[in-house]
Amino acid sequence: MSDPRDVPVEMAEWIARSLDGRCSTEEFAQLEQALATNEKALAYYLEFVTLSVGLIDCVGVLPRSLKGISETNSTDFLMDLVSTSPATEANPTPIQFQSEMSEEDKARLIEEYAQAQLEAFLLSEHQGQSPAVEVRQWDIVDAAQRAKESLVAVTRWGVRIAQTLAACALLLLVGIILYATLKGNPKVGMVQETVSARWAHPVEVGIELGPQELQLQEGYARIQMKKGAEVIIQAPATLELQTSNRLFLQSGLVTAIVPESAQGFTIDTPQSRIVDYGTEFGVLAGNQHHAEVHVFTGQVGLDSNSHDTHAQETLLKTGQAALIDREHHVTELAVANRPRLFTRQLSDRAGNAIPGKKLCLADIMGGGNGLGTGQSHLFVDPQAGYVEAIYGNGKGNEYHPLMANPFVDGLFIPNGQSQQIVSSQGHIFLDCPPTNGQSAANLGITPQTGAWQWKGNNRTGVVRFNGQTYGDPSLPFLMMHANLGVTFDLNHIRNLCPGVAITCFAAQTGIADFIEPAPCNADFWVIVDGQVRASQRNVTHKGVLSDLSVALSPEDRFLTLITTDGGDTDQCGNYQRSYTCDWCVFIQPTLVLEIQNQSQVSMK
Repeated sequence: MSDPRDVPVEMAEWIARSLDGRCSTEEFAQLEQALATNEKALAYYLEFVTLSVGLIDCVGVLPRSLKGISETNSTDFLMDLVSTSPATEANPTPIQFQSEMSEEDKARLIEEYAQAQLEAFLLSEHQGQSPAVEVRQWDIVDAAQRAKESLVAVTRWGVRIAQTLAACALLLLVGIILYATLKGNPKVGMVQETVSARWAHPVEVGIELGPQELQLQEGYARIQMKKGAEVIIQAPATLELQTSNRLFLQSGLVTAIVPESAQGFTIDTPQSRIVDYGTEFGVLAGNQHHAEVHVFTGQVGLDSNSHDTHAQETLLKTGQAALIDREHHVTELAVANRPRLFTRQLSDRAGNAIPGKKLCLADIMGGGNGLGTGQSHLFVDPQAGYVEAIYGNGKGNEYHPLMANPFVDGLFIPNGQSQQIVSSQGHIFLDCPPTNGQSAANLGITPQTGAWQWKGNNRTGVVRFNGQTYGDPSLPFLMMHANLGVTFDLNHIRNLCPGVAITCFAAQTGIADFIEPAPCNADFWVIVDGQVRASQRNVTHKGVLSDLSVALSPEDRFLTLITTDGGDTDQCGNYQRSYTCDWCVFIQPTLVLEIQNQSQVSMK
């Protein structure tokens, strides 16, 4: 029982008098005032009423097999028993109070609803064996979880309503105990498929799961919820399966595909809630924003503060996205204006990065999440941004932010003749060598085989090293013909994978042999926050790959890749420019990830 010292001294007497009809108008007003303004008084009241109707005496302690219910106190539990599940043909219409209703009418509706829900529950549990993943008309555990959110509402209903709730609780609790006795631990879903998955604690494919926490450290997993929703999890992710139609996402990315039968499927993040109305959507939690939501089809309701019963729900429709910051402010924008963060179907992408283990910078450069969702055969002008042109004619060493991609800080053409800025924060590349200050080709993101073919001089345009031809998205690369520089924002990339550390940049570098008569001479540079971490100077052999890696720490912010022309002198005539044959390539540019200490990413 709640501590009576936290409530008015007359509280017990007021409640007792209200139960047997002896409460005066003044006492009743004082009781309602205490319930409306004192949460501990409300808890005390509901426990007192529960004891009065003999609920605890009848059933003893709550069944431990129902995780999510057994861990709540009796006050929460009483409120849990008023379901807010959506109506279906087989499910009674949820309680809907009209503003002009009397308290007696409201009490009658609660009683009728409780009885109907209990009958529906008992009927669904006695209709024979069900398939491994079934769609239930009514999930009593989900009903309890949803009702928990309405605890504060009892203060608006008044004492008579709260008393009726306690009486109805007895009916519903009988059903729950029967459920626990017959079914044991309720099953809420099943892992149906994984790709390169590694769990913090083993999870078997094809085995039904009860309410529990899951930590996917690497790879992908597809979970089929019992009520029909399909959820794709992208590591690293920490989440809790709560009911057959609800999960809590502490951190990570998930994509949900929700059939009509599972409308109302809900994903909670630490301070927001996303409710489906028949759709496909993605949720990212735990990054610099509180959460991010993308709606691919249909519509969802977004509540940016689940603890506020008066919070305004934001309705997002197909093609809309929202960012929720830590102050619960919602910024709406178009999905098309955000990177492709979410994996919408599983496939074993040979050669690509693995969630929680490594990310591909070529995919990120293509507007993806580093795991294969980005576009290939794209080109980026160092001054104009994303363009369709393969070739450019850029001059000048100004630093140009790339506003179209939040993970790419900016691009530039290094000339070494004036101070070279390499980040939006003003970091300087002090060791930049002199170049001719021009860029003849735009940055290429895994261009198609032969993209740089030039018929006039028989240039093949085929990127090939050690007999391997590149140009397929499974073998991603960045083509950075000298002179060119690009800077990635590691902090923004870290937001793609909350709970992990970026420990290393790795790639293979080389100059593509396009079968041209002139020699090559180029430099490769890796800069971190303006400081040279690695370089390969005066590379003069075509078609040869070299390994390149740089360790990264949590404090490192800007990673810059640069190619320069080797310092050759321009001459007149064909193939006499200093950079003509400097077709520099970063093959599979990768950020290596490492899961942080589990105490840092565990559930609150």
